Amino acid sequence: MARSKGEQFAILGEILAAVDERRCVSIDDVASQYGITREEALAIVEPVLYVEFNPADGANPITWMHELEFDGEDLMPGIGAEQNGTPIRNLETRPPDHDTALDLYLSAAIMNSLQPNPVLATALEKLADLVPVTLLVPIEQPPALGVVQQAWSQRRSVHTRYLADGRTEATEREIVPWRVYANWGRWYVKGTAVDHGEERTYRVDRMLDARIGDVEYERPDDIPIPQWFDMDHNSRTVRVRMPAAAERSLTAPVVFADRVVLDDGWVEVTVTVHGDPRLDHLLVSLPPEAEVLEPAECVARRRDHAAALLADYS
Repeated sequence: MARSKGEQFAILGEILAAVDERRCVSIDDVASQYGITREEALAIVEPVLYVEFNPADGANPITWMHELEFDGEDLMPGIGAEQNGTPIRNLETRPPDHDTALDLYLSAAIMNSLQPNPVLATALEKLADLVPVTLLVPIEQPPALGVVQQAWSQRRSVHTRYLADGRTEATEREIVPWRVYANWGRWYVKGTAVDHGEERTYRVDRMLDARIGDVEYERPDDIPIPQWFDMDHNSRTVRVRMPAAAERSLTAPVVFADRVVLDDGWVEVTVTVHGDPRLDHLLVSLPPEAEVLEPAECVARRRDHAAALLADYS
């Protein structure tokens, strides 16, 4: 006998309470307790289980977790949304660096535009406080998108009349769609044209019409997407040896990596900040006994910046 929505909601509430109290609840025990099948139990909790979303570049995956996690056997408390281990619920106490927050904000905004979610919208408000920008993400689905996605899933070509940028007349194209993705408010197809075989990127909103073609193909496994918002060039990294207790005193945002614990409470750690001003601030924020190991030029940079600050305040 199928459970009503009211009954399902009541069961879900009891499951959430049990998980909160016991921290781990077997899905099979849930099914047995309520006289339902495992599949029915999963259907009831599915709306509050996690879903994964990857930004277009694939570099910084976001995991949006609701109230529960599920490892295949047990239900456990969820942790909200996280990016590189930084839960959205903890942004106030453990903020990511600016570029990471911006990447998270962009990706989450796109996700919320495609699948509006009031809880995610609240999380975005928190991120907006960390990223001083106003972001408009008009992800509209162009008329040809459905056909393009169907062709991609069936590994078939797409026939289209395509109006290229700067042209006044459309031309006939047959495209082999390797990848379909949204980036910066528009939908794109990355693939090759059947007639010349050159790799191109096409905007779906420039397709005046579309139909599935007859050309079948094998899709490449790894198809990179253009990095239109890559801020890695701003990263500044130094390797330092210092007392472990000093790590907590360094002004955020910083990223620690490759941490090695030494004797007497010291560590060697790689520290990354973004931009030259933050690098200078990091170098003079290190305790006097700390040693900059590499790059070599940062040893002199630390000394010179400290001397300049002393001169300013002398």
